[in-house]
Amino acid sequence: TDKPSEAEARPIEWTDEELEELNFGNKVGIVFAVVTTAIYVRTAHPTVAGGDSGELMGAACELGVAHPPGYPLFTML
Repeated sequence: TDKPSEAEARPIEWTDEELEELNFGNKVGIVFAVVTTAIYVRTAHPTVAGGDSGELMGAACELGVAHPPGYPLFTML
């Protein structure tokens, strides 16, 4: 009884319309990724920002909390 089920026995056959829709979705995803990456690179701070950022980065590396009563979300991110 090692007979494969019907779903395993035959491969998926895509219609031309379905393939076009999949290709369109892939292109949209690639364009979205390129645009968001370009925005991120353009707006990213070139070094560690002033203020508490250095302390918060150090706390994140040690898996600690920089200011016990505050900044937990920033530390988790």
